[in-house]
Amino acid sequence: MKGLSNGFLITEFIAGRPLSPRDADHALLDHVARYPAFLRRSFPAERGAEAETLREMIQLNVAEGLGPQLAARLRGFEKLKNDDDPAATALDGRLFPHEWLRAGERLVRTDGVEHHADHFLPGSQDIAWDVAGCCVEFGLESSERAYLISQYQACSRDDGVAERLPLMMIAYLSFRPGYTTLAAAALEGAPDAARFDALVRLRQAHANELIAVVSHGDVIRAAVTYYAGIPLDLFQRIEIGPASVSVVEVSEYGPRLLRLNDTGSLF
Repeated sequence: MKGLSNGFLITEFIAGRPLSPRDADHALLDHVARYPAFLRRSFPAERGAEAETLREMIQLNVAEGLGPQLAARLRGFEKLKNDDDPAATALDGRLFPHEWLRAGERLVRTDGVEHHADHFLPGSQDIAWDVAGCCVEFGLESSERAYLISQYQACSRDDGVAERLPLMMIAYLSFRPGYTTLAAAALEGAPDAARFDALVRLRQAHANELIAVVSHGDVIRAAVTYYAGIPLDLFQRIEIGPASVSVVEVSEYGPRLLRLNDTGSLF
């Protein structure tokens, strides 16, 4: 950080490429695993949401977002292990691949400050929340998750994380649709809401097809924030250059930002 001006952080400009889930090889996972270990070691904090609050959030979000049938399948999840250790970490909380930059030989984490202190769950929490976020946002398969966890354990000596992770995976996955639902409600009646509705209708009409949508930069920024679950008031932080390409994959598991502001070859 270079400084603070008018409520905004001044940071160094880094010429780099945002990552996507397809970048998740062992070399990247080695680096990613060191990040929550560093947070746990460096930023102990007073716990935010207690386990009971997280369980209530899980039940409510799943029931309202996915329906009572899927919510009923969660019965018994409250028996999953939760660490009773009062120690917590000032989490990152936003482990999206596009917020990591590959800059030459460096991997740089961006936008990783103060999310634990906003007005959303989970606040400062078990670091297993961020480990779960890495697994979910990078779309890791079971073998990749096991590798990430083993590397994190080697860095942190947090030997119990694998037992705590199932509950935090459920919590993280149920938090994201609740967060995006609140963001959608905030747009009700706004011009961007109509644009997002049009994107949803296009996706429904062309399921499992590749759709190209051409628009101006601000509209693309707003669409990217919508699908990435980024607060709309931060959309100006996203750079969209002339004739650039951004790619969002929307599946039954939700949206994933695969490419952002790519000005290279399309083929």
